[in-house]
Amino acid sequence: LDIRDSKSNTYSNSKYYKVGDYSIDAKQLRDNYYHYDINIKSPDGKTSTIEISEAGTDIYVSAVLALDETTALIPASTSKGKRFYVLALTDNELTTANNKDYEWVDVYNLNWSFSGSDGEVYYRAYDGIYRVNIAQKANEKVFDYSWCEINRGLISHLDIAECFGDSFI
Repeated sequence: LDIRDSKSNTYSNSKYYKVGDYSIDAKQLRDNYYHYDINIKSPDGKTSTIEISEAGTDIYVSAVLALDETTALIPASTSKGKRFYVLALTDNELTTANNKDYEWVDVYNLNWSFSGSDGEVYYRAYDGIYRVNIAQKANEKVFDYSWCEINRGLISHLDIAECFGDSFI
């Protein structure tokens, strides 16, 4: 969804995620700088919003990844480098994590992430499709573009519509 107001310098774009029984809408906003509202819907139906912003800095949230049933990792790229945020969903507490703890996370390719119906997060890269494995702290290549007879230049521009285990659309 892309909403633009032609009379002002505003912009809005959303991506949706599921962490345990929580629904999360990461809504990108632009005033003078890009920032995010993280809208959280808890299992009891209550909603709350956490803002991710930093004065004078553009922030781009790559994805929302489940660390467990009630905790999310929010990797982001900024005009000042990578950032990782940990969001405790039970009390809506957002903390900045140490970058070294999550240096294995591919912040930039996660911009093309997709939440599969199997609950896993996938993303496309120039050489294939990857699954984020939080438990193993790894990005697992689940489909190598070299395995098919399709032009890599064409396939790398396609978006993922559905993922489930070893099936992709």
